[in-house]
Amino acid sequence: MKNKNNEFIGNTELMSEMANIVQVKSGLPMNIWISQCYTNLSPRIMAQSNHEQKLNKSHYFIVTLDDEIIGNTGDIKSNEIEKLLTYIELNRKEILKYWYNEIDDTEEVLNSLKTIA
Repeated sequence: MKNKNNEFIGNTELMSEMANIVQVKSGLPMNIWISQCYTNLSPRIMAQSNHEQKLNKSHYFIVTLDDEIIGNTGDIKSNEIEKLLTYIELNRKEILKYWYNEIDDTEEVLNSLKTIA
């Protein structure tokens, strides 16, 4: 896993166009967002950098599907990052289909994602 705190790529305005997945739906200790492809970025998700149940677009970091961490992970511990990476691997196919617009309906992709135990 790579960690690049000096290259924080993200935009809270883009988050309003992303599908949010709250903790109770994912089984993760943080809220996450997935999106369809924009610009020339590699596939990625955004994760909230605290454990608040309320969605907080001001505190987040990025995880690429190549396991690269971009930004400050805040209150999230290393074992929780590992759980997030496991969630991504469990749902990689669906996340990629959504990223590449093979699934264009947000509700469809959200219903296809598996919850992690």
